[in-house]
Amino acid sequence: MKVRDAERASDRLQPLDPEFYSNVGRSIQELEEAYDRVADRFSHEARLLENEIRSLRTNVESIFSKRLEKLVLQAALQAMSADLATVFLTDGMVEAERRVYGSMVSAIGEFRSDQLSPLLRPSIPAPKDLSADGVIEAERPDSTLNGGNHGPELMLVRVLRDIPEFLGVDERRWRLGREEVALLPRTNARVLVNQGAAVNLQAKR
Repeated sequence: MKVRDAERASDRLQPLDPEFYSNVGRSIQELEEAYDRVADRFSHEARLLENEIRSLRTNVESIFSKRLEKLVLQAALQAMSADLATVFLTDGMVEAERRVYGSMVSAIGEFRSDQLSPLLRPSIPAPKDLSADGVIEAERPDSTLNGGNHGPELMLVRVLRDIPEFLGVDERRWRLGREEVALLPRTNARVLVNQGAAVNLQAKR
């Protein structure tokens, strides 16, 4: 089945006919009705129908499972990427998948907020040296570009299309343009790469 092969060949959700599952259901029903009309269950015709029904069910289950796997991974990445989600992450989804996806993102985001967010914002005593330079350097989001242990892990990417402003996991607001090269928090960068909106430059080294 072309749909199954296309889904297996890509890490991104492939465009799917909104009526895909309904159409498959009707096809299976028609085959089952044809099978019921065959008097000899051991005939060549009956065996062909059985094989076709089995193959169709196996293929649609494979497509569903592969797409669900991608939805779960993408939902987890989105929930860890603040408000980047609303930009383009529902590309390729049918309506039922969008509903499930939204529920997963909300649930994971709430879980992250309850369990992780308090740990990422500990109460830090004010530094003794309150000079302007010292405070700014300590709080600048891009101070993590030198590979320090206090910021998120980074990934170098080339942006393939304009991305509206979003809040990164580094608490920095990013606005990226087409063909721009940026060093992003890995969580945000992976979302962009998985959606075909950016290319991982580090992977090509």
